[in-house]
Amino acid sequence: MAYAKIKIKTEVKANENKLKSKNVVRISLAEQPAAGIEQTSAASEQTNSSMEDISVNSMKLANLSEELNGFVQQFKLSN
Repeated sequence: MAYAKIKIKTEVKANENKLKSKNVVRISLAEQPAAGIEQTSAASEQTNSSMEDISVNSMKLANLSEELNGFVQQFKLSN
């Protein structure tokens, strides 16, 4: 009789552990898309920031080019 109770309790615990494991897997699987979305968002923000830096630096380079052309015009010799 005591053996039967122990066996039943053991089976109940085993089933509880299986359910807990399944729940952990479900939670883990549910979190994966959210993590992917967060990573994509972070990558997009970084790309946006990089594009802004490129734009600013391109404008600075264009201004320097115009300034340099102005200096070169001062030294051109007329024929």
